[in-house]
Amino acid sequence: MNDDLPFKSSDLSESDLFILDTETTALGEGADNEPVEISWKFIGKTDAEETFLMCPGVPCLPSCTVIHGITPAMLQRYPPIKSVLAEVWDRFMAFPKGTVVSGYHVGYDITVINNAFQKYLGKGFQPQRVLDVTRLAQKLLDVKKLGNFKLDTVYYYLFPEKLDYLKKARQSHHAMVDVQLTEDVLGWLWEEAEERNMGKLSLAELIQCTLKPMLLDTWPFGKCKGQAIKDVLKDSSDYVEWFMERCEFRDQWPDLVYTIAYLRVDY
Repeated sequence: MNDDLPFKSSDLSESDLFILDTETTALGEGADNEPVEISWKFIGKTDAEETFLMCPGVPCLPSCTVIHGITPAMLQRYPPIKSVLAEVWDRFMAFPKGTVVSGYHVGYDITVINNAFQKYLGKGFQPQRVLDVTRLAQKLLDVKKLGNFKLDTVYYYLFPEKLDYLKKARQSHHAMVDVQLTEDVLGWLWEEAEERNMGKLSLAELIQCTLKPMLLDTWPFGKCKGQAIKDVLKDSSDYVEWFMERCEFRDQWPDLVYTIAYLRVDY
């Protein structure tokens, strides 16, 4: 862990911190999406980091291979997913109670791992304390100055002097690279949150900051992506109703639900 980051082990008296990332076989959260790589860094009394590679039970789509560089031939040399997941589970269970699970879009990684645990081990992974670094970035940074909230974009915006390091790190898109980049981004954002708060923020207080709902300007996905939400409410009411009543992944968009409820007061 970098010495200039604010979350040194001695500062985490109320909890330990666990930064997580995965590489997978597909996109989304369906049964065809399984982990091929799981990496994490544990920040506590004794810091540690690990990476596990595994051969999944489903084919890896080319769209994912070109991202992480793990080919079907490479996967065949990795141990079977079930045996690896059993070891990963044992590692997770050894972490102290109250450990905060963090990452960039970490809800996605938690879902992928939970689905795999349930499929192969009959066990679930639903951490109670979660810190999504993406939401922290959305709270503290202006998307108009960035262009988007992708991890590499945020990293370069915060550390423009480290562009060469970022480009070198991205020569291979391993999960541990995302963990390391996320650690740096979280450190910067934590300091920024404390400056705006004009005082120290505990890990628990930082989590609460990320959980507060935000008003969105534009629809974030699907056929209405990029359109002003107020216009979608007026022009695509059937689509809005589908999202609010029948969309399988509605729970992934709490800010959109909050924004729709807020704007509907005016209609």
